[in-house]
Amino acid sequence: MSLQIRCKTLLGSSGLDFSIICLKSFIFLSNKEIHLQIFEDGTLTEEHKKHLKTEIPNCSIVDKKDRDQIISAKLNKYPSCLDYRNSTGYAQKLFDIVLYDNQDVFYIDSDILFLQKFSLPNFTDVPVFMSDTFNAYSFQPQEFIKINYPIFPYINSGFFYFPQKLYDLNYLEQLLNDKIVGIGLVKKIPWLEQTLWAFLLAQSKKIYYFEHNQIVMAQQVMKIPVIDNITNKTIAVHLVSSLRGHVFPELKKLTTSNLGNDYQQINLEAVRKHLSKISFAIDRLKKKWRQMRPYKVANYMVNLNR
Repeated sequence: MSLQIRCKTLLGSSGLDFSIICLKSFIFLSNKEIHLQIFEDGTLTEEHKKHLKTEIPNCSIVDKKDRDQIISAKLNKYPSCLDYRNSTGYAQKLFDIVLYDNQDVFYIDSDILFLQKFSLPNFTDVPVFMSDTFNAYSFQPQEFIKINYPIFPYINSGFFYFPQKLYDLNYLEQLLNDKIVGIGLVKKIPWLEQTLWAFLLAQSKKIYYFEHNQIVMAQQVMKIPVIDNITNKTIAVHLVSSLRGHVFPELKKLTTSNLGNDYQQINLEAVRKHLSKISFAIDRLKKKWRQMRPYKVANYMVNLNR
C-alpha cells in the first residue's frame, strides 16, 4: 500500500453534515494521508459537492450519472445483479465501488466516528471487515435451513478491505436467483447488500475482523452514560441510524486529547469458521430477547469462539 491510501465511500445528501464530521475524523486522525473517493448516490447537488470539497480537500467525487453506463455495461449479462443495483442505493456499494475501476477495495461508511489517532493494518490478499453485534442478514432462521451456501458470521460492511480476486459476479447472480436469498431482492431488505458480502467472503479460507473492541458498533457503547463505555482501546464507533440519536450527542463531548496522543494500531482477529444454522437461530432469539427488554440497555460482546 502506498503512502497515500485511497478509500472509497458511498455518500448521499441525507445527513450530509453528520457524514462530513465522521469522514473528517477518519481522514484527520489517520497516521497516513488518505484520499477519499466519494461515490455519490445520485442525490448530491453541485452545491453539496462544492461543500464537500471545501470541508474535505483531499477528495474526489464520482457522479452516479457518470458511472451508470459503465456499471450497466458490466452487469449486462447479469440481469438480477443489474435489477438489484438499480433498485436501491445500498446496492451501489456492492457493485459500483468494485466495478468502476476493478481494483482491491478499501471502503468506509460515512457514519463511523473516529475518536483517536490510529494506524491502519497492512492489507494483503485476505478480506478484513467489521464485526457486528449480531448476524444482520436478510434471511430468517427457518429460511437459513434451506440455504446451502456457506457464509461467515457477524459481518458488517461499514468498514472493510476486499481483494478484487474474490469478487465474483457469477456467484452474486446465482445468489440473487436463489429462491431463498432472492427474497431479499423481492422484499427490498436493506441487509441484503451486507448479506451478499458475507456470502462472497466465504470463498476465502479465512477472513479478518478489525478488533471488535477497537472498531465498535454503537450497541457496544450505548449503556448509559455512553462516555463511561469508551476506553483507551476504542478507536471508532459505527453510529448506525437507529442508535445515532442516543450515542452521537454523548460522543461529541469527547476530544482526542482525552484519549492520548499516540497513534493506536488497529489490530486484526482471524476468523475461519462459517456460520452454523443453530448459532444463527440462537443469535436471533437473543436479539428478540434484547428487544423485549429495552429498559435494560447493556453492552454487547461479540463472541469470537465461533
